[in-house]
Amino acid sequence: TGPVRSNKGSCFEGGHRVPFIVSWPKGKIAKGKVSDQLIGLQDLYATFSEVMGIALPDLKKGEKGAEDSLSLLPAWRGEKLVNRPMFYNDHKESKDGAACVMRIDNPKVGGKSVPGKWKIFFDDSLLRYGKAIPTELFELSSDPMESKNRIAEKGLKPLIQELISTARLHR
Repeated sequence: TGPVRSNKGSCFEGGHRVPFIVSWPKGKIAKGKVSDQLIGLQDLYATFSEVMGIALPDLKKGEKGAEDSLSLLPAWRGEKLVNRPMFYNDHKESKDGAACVMRIDNPKVGGKSVPGKWKIFFDDSLLRYGKAIPTELFELSSDPMESKNRIAEKGLKPLIQELISTARLHR
């Protein structure tokens, strides 16, 4: 897990941060490009669907599948993806820590961007009951080891409320 906290199955960075390397025939993707954009395994559904020209399930018609998938093809071509929250779950069903984590870069609060790579931890009530009870908050640009929990900082209350609303919406 290198210089980040914890290991496989954890909601901390060491539990899910891995490199993703893409190789494709000449001209199909940006050569030698590096990106720090957030992606997840679920994004491969939309990506391969687009590559193969096969439509994803029509969610508006009630079809199921790939609801949270986003095509990575733009990123592979060197373009930016839309800013969206990314969720991680503790596969050990933590009894005393976070069961679910949301990460979003530069979220907007009151129409203004809050710079940073923000990561908020919730107990299991978000997944089980739809109640978002935050337990920890980290800004990864300045604290990649997730060592300074900022959840109690008074100046961050509006950000925390926005992150709670975002997590409940996406739940």
